Amino acid sequence: MESAGARVVPIDWQSTEDELNALLRSINGLYIPGDSKSLVQKGNREFTKIIRKILKWAQKHNEKEALHFPILGVGYGSLAMMKSQMIEHRDFDEVKPKGGLQ
Repeated sequence: MESAGARVVPIDWQSTEDELNALLRSINGLYIPGDSKSLVQKGNREFTKIIRKILKWAQKHNEKEALHFPILGVGYGSLAMMKSQMIEHRDFDEVKPKGGLQ
């Protein structure tokens, strides 16, 4: 991302809500990487809760401020976004390939 000109700012998913909101106001988009498997796996709901808070913040920001705050989740980042919207936070079943594909 940096080689394409983006400035990367890490977000600590254990931040307080005030810290998170201040950081979100200072950036102009969010990329959730695909290497987040250990954070998305069963038992780690805090990560998906913070993703949910970020998505709600972005929605309010987009509606109130009339600005665009893009969020891109790749791989497990995308899965984290989906899980954050599930009411019961059920876990996804592991997808097993059919036909001998590994």
